[in-house]
Amino acid sequence: MPVKAKLDTAEEALREREITFSALARVAPVGIMRFDADGQCNYVNDRWTEITGLTIDEAIGDGWTNAIHPADRTAVTERWTRPCETEQLSRNEYRVRRPDGKIRWVLAEGTALRGYSREPLGFIRTVTDITRHRELEAELLASREEFEQRVKERTADLKGEMIERQKLEKQVLEIKDNEQRRFSRDLHDGLGQSLTGALFHALALDRYPGPEYSRSAPTPTKLVELVHQATHQAHYPPPGNTP
Repeated sequence: MPVKAKLDTAEEALREREITFSALARVAPVGIMRFDADGQCNYVNDRWTEITGLTIDEAIGDGWTNAIHPADRTAVTERWTRPCETEQLSRNEYRVRRPDGKIRWVLAEGTALRGYSREPLGFIRTVTDITRHRELEAELLASREEFEQRVKERTADLKGEMIERQKLEKQVLEIKDNEQRRFSRDLHDGLGQSLTGALFHALALDRYPGPEYSRSAPTPTKLVELVHQATHQAHYPPPGNTP
């Protein structure tokens, strides 16, 4: 094939690649940037301008750095404008501040561009808007912190309730013990009185043996009544004295 024909074929292939790249850049859902070997931006697609709010002319050269949030600018420019020394995929996240003051989070991924002879041509990167993803992360973190705070508060409430319950149980036990002691004391006093009376009558009967005894002498019937009274108190304590 003549040299001219080869050149024409190569030029045609190059134009086709440029057309293909241009079409992909227009429909891509991500921003696309291209840098030369000196780290100067020479192309951005429409999606990149939508994300950043800058025009293509404003992005050319070092102008693209004006879209980066001031707090992130130094780290981002140092990473992306250094000479291309690696073909490994690079990625980082940073904030973009639009001219209207709105903040967007982006994920930038890039790789080196090299010629057929492996000479450095620059590098290319994509810029993806991850603002909603970041917002969801923040909402999730806030929800988690709120949940943990509620758990702590509920745990503290339960601990307080347990302490109060233990106090009440202690008070109930103390009241029960006091009632049992009072019941035992009252029962002891009542039985003691009845049994003491029965003892006195038994002693009195012992002093009047035989069938002849005076009318003033104690009778066996009275002794039986006292014993019966003591037995009744043991089995049926007075109302209000039941423990």
